[in-house]
Amino acid sequence: MADYPPDLLLDKICLVIHRACVEIRTMLQEGKLDQATDLADAVEHVPCYLPCWKDEFFPIIVDSFKNYQNKYNNKAFDYVGILLMDPETYQREFFGRWRG
Repeated sequence: MADYPPDLLLDKICLVIHRACVEIRTMLQEGKLDQATDLADAVEHVPCYLPCWKDEFFPIIVDSFKNYQNKYNNKAFDYVGILLMDPETYQREFFGRWRG
């Protein structure tokens, strides 16, 4: 049987994947090809971790987004902030609300 991240963490990870896809599309439309490529590089490996989850994957995911945000000083969406947000705040502000 596969191990998955806990529900709250899985929701956070799915939210950042979703937002990254939306931002990549926008960047491509705006001609920001290098930034879109860098964001795609930051997110592309994340789904591979989900069906065989180990806790040591979380810092890898955070570091990937941290490197992207540091390079672009990205203020449009704080991927790292979402991933590290305390459970109560995330539950109140985001859990399940970002879907559709």
